[in-house]
Amino acid sequence: MLQLSLQISSSHKCGASILNENWALTAAHCVERNNASSITLYAGSIYLSSGGTTHNVSEIIIHESYDAFDSYINDIAVLKVSNPFQIDGVDVKPISLPAQGQNPPDEMLAEVIGWGELGEHGDFSDTLQKVNLMIVNQDQCRSIYEFYSEHVYDSQICAGLPVGIGGSCRGDDGGPLFVDGNVVGLVSWSRYCARPEYPTVYTRVSVYVDWIKQKTGA
Repeated sequence: MLQLSLQISSSHKCGASILNENWALTAAHCVERNNASSITLYAGSIYLSSGGTTHNVSEIIIHESYDAFDSYINDIAVLKVSNPFQIDGVDVKPISLPAQGQNPPDEMLAEVIGWGELGEHGDFSDTLQKVNLMIVNQDQCRSIYEFYSEHVYDSQICAGLPVGIGGSCRGDDGGPLFVDGNVVGLVSWSRYCARPEYPTVYTRVSVYVDWIKQKTGA
């Protein structure tokens, strides 16, 4: 289990991922305006309602240049836990990061996982869900959102489905986008929910690998 449920006052809010026994990775917007004492990370189960372990957050580090008012640029944060994750390589294990600056090609198969809404304005899933997506061309994604006066930066990466419904939704924020086993993105924002005409915009993790290592030693 690479996936964590980030909970505020014991209620699921976002996804997160294990970096090592003491640190987790998520999106900055999931934890801004929250005290560490109000956040817990739930690990080791695909079910929100049973089977996992709860870990208290003792420290929040949000990227210094994060800006929610500028297309959620630098939407990344690391969280330190006071009671370490019991990493066993099966039920609880750390994610693999890409190399700094390493980017997947367009149309590469990707996968996003989470407990988010099962449709727009739906309920959170109790069981961890996953869906296969494709990496969307950066210029194409940028042009889609420029129409709505929203910007897609080079430090962001887009993924979605060319047809059909599928993708991340509310409650999946901060969770991982995988390509070839590496976490290449963190769910950040989109227009509506899992619609093919609006790819989800993810924080491009390869831009921040050095920052993650500097802050956590992961």
